[in-house]
Amino acid sequence: MSGSSASEAAAAGSGSSSGKRRIGDESTVPSQGCGLARHVAGLWIGEAAPAPELASSVPVNPITWSLALNPDAVPPAPSAFGGGYFDDAGDVPGKPVLLFSLDGSYSADSSEVKLTKRYVSHNIPEIMTVTYEGSLSREADGALVLKGTWVNVLEETNGVFGCRLEPMG
Repeated sequence: MSGSSASEAAAAGSGSSSGKRRIGDESTVPSQGCGLARHVAGLWIGEAAPAPELASSVPVNPITWSLALNPDAVPPAPSAFGGGYFDDAGDVPGKPVLLFSLDGSYSADSSEVKLTKRYVSHNIPEIMTVTYEGSLSREADGALVLKGTWVNVLEETNGVFGCRLEPMG
């Protein structure tokens, strides 16, 4: 397709009534409130640590998330979604790797992120979820980080978490 034909096709599919963007529209425009990229997606690596009073009975769990933050999602679609795994799940017999989904909300204006983790396993009851509440920020080295608190109501555990968006490439 020629350059002008591609431009015309992109323009034709971007009518405001459809809610679609033109191909090539910038999706990393800084948000109004925090100066961060509006849409963020990729591999996030970090850990979730228990509160100090639980440290002797609750392990630190690694975070390996594929997470997208899209503040322009139209409800009921989540503005934060993804999935992940951790491979030190010794507490679930026969399941050394646990998979889970993540969904929730992200506000580019406030940088607030709220996620619910739901396990994808018949060995884990559906009511066992972990909620995460935190904020997106940029470290001194330029890396995007997500830090906050987590709660597992069913197991009566809680703590803090932090993860960094891994660089592309």
